[in-house]
Amino acid sequence: MQIDEIIAGCIRKDRRSQNALYKAFYPLLHNIASRYSASQNQISHLINTSFFKVLKSINNYDSQFALATWIRNIAINTSIDEYRKNASYERKIVVTEDLDEDENLVLNEGEQNLEESDVLELLHRLPAINKNVLNLFVIDGYSHKEIAKLLKISEGVSRWHLNRARRMMKTLLEERQRNENFKRSLIK
Repeated sequence: MQIDEIIAGCIRKDRRSQNALYKAFYPLLHNIASRYSASQNQISHLINTSFFKVLKSINNYDSQFALATWIRNIAINTSIDEYRKNASYERKIVVTEDLDEDENLVLNEGEQNLEESDVLELLHRLPAINKNVLNLFVIDGYSHKEIAKLLKISEGVSRWHLNRARRMMKTLLEERQRNENFKRSLIK
């Protein structure tokens, strides 16, 4: 089935078309959901909620844009909406640390050798707000202005969380490297 046929079928609420769309975009939805949550139940919830929103608004899809981009945006917004709904952090944060103005994440050789599962494991060790800002900025390409609007925080707080997430990731990576070096020294 061609994508245009699948979309037309989804608009008609044809179950086969809906199933075909789900199968085609499940990997994308899973990838996004797993970056925003470590819990399998929450990942499933995010995937299902995102897909429900896709089906609910499929007749609003503009075919001049890539379907994957449209679905990706719905999945990201769903993840952020769920985060905001469940947020239990203090929304007023006083920034007391100096901001690192360098927003380009430089990877070293050890970081480049990490598998996706390793990165996800480290990412899920971050506090939710830091993880979400890092995801939105580094992976999803949102600006601090957009992140601030999505998360209902200021741009300065968004920058602060990004820098904090980077520092925490750096610490976690260094700790991981020390553990690997220790294991290698035991084998020798």
